[in-house]
Amino acid sequence: ALLVGEMPVGEVVASPLRFRSPTYRAFLEGLENGSLPGRPRRRIVAAGDTLAGWRVLHPASEDRFSLADDGAMVLRGECRGVRVLLLSDLATAGQEALLARGAPLEAEVVVAGIPSRGEPLPAWLVERIRPRWVIWTDAAVPPPKHAGPELRGRLEAAGVRSVSISDVGAVTLEVRGERVELRSARAGVLDAWRIATTARPGLSPGGPDER
Repeated sequence: ALLVGEMPVGEVVASPLRFRSPTYRAFLEGLENGSLPGRPRRRIVAAGDTLAGWRVLHPASEDRFSLADDGAMVLRGECRGVRVLLLSDLATAGQEALLARGAPLEAEVVVAGIPSRGEPLPAWLVERIRPRWVIWTDAAVPPPKHAGPELRGRLEAAGVRSVSISDVGAVTLEVRGERVELRSARAGVLDAWRIATTARPGLSPGGPDER
């Protein structure tokens, strides 16, 4: 609600799931009754929908979870052959539901947070996604919300590089022709590689913006 008051927001996208958070529910009520600044529209999306070139993979309309992190929205998109998976703070039951749904999960880059309970990006999910990089949208404190050496070491042992925004600041992924560059605000260029420009099958055309 504070963000809506500071900048023009035309549309707010939410999942069909209900959450117990009083703040979240009050915000949705403000969207519905038009009491928020600018009167942004509310849009509901679920697994199978598309959102500005991204495919919504989770949650489904029929899902029911007791833990909010299990209902975190998961999006997958492709830009010129680079597949990106936005995993948010998805927890264990949500991870299992996502896998059971059989949606394509392979991605070169994963953006993930730290769930309040359960293991972030367990080994079986990493094996299914096969990422090149994981960008952790974590916090320096408290420690349970930080992607520490043990978690990052587990990924490194699986051949996956990772970086935490709490350590290096904002991270940018940019695609220019066949060149892909991953850089951070504090550490500069983290990685650069070349890709084929032919889009892979199974994703909607268009895809997210290049940056």
